Amino acid sequence: LLIIIRRNLVQDQTDVTADKTLDQWPTNTPGMIKSVDWDALGVSAARRLRAMGFDAGVMLTSLRKGGVIVVQVGRMTIAVRANQAAAFSIA
Repeated sequence: LLIIIRRNLVQDQTDVTADKTLDQWPTNTPGMIKSVDWDALGVSAARRLRAMGFDAGVMLTSLRKGGVIVVQVGRMTIAVRANQAAAFSIA
């Protein structure tokens, strides 16, 4: 019985860190931007998000979810619209 419970816990932990989009990423879990669908963001939003440090290879932590996703990138705390967060693949 103990082995089965432990196996389930390991599977749950693995599932938490599987590749997801930023809007699906669990809060208070560090992750790295794996890829970005810049075309889905539009020129203006893509330019602003790049200027704030959002790009492939950047480490971030999702802090809060709702109508906007609050993310910590480096020392900055940034709010991103949920539909824009869906363009970021996190690993």
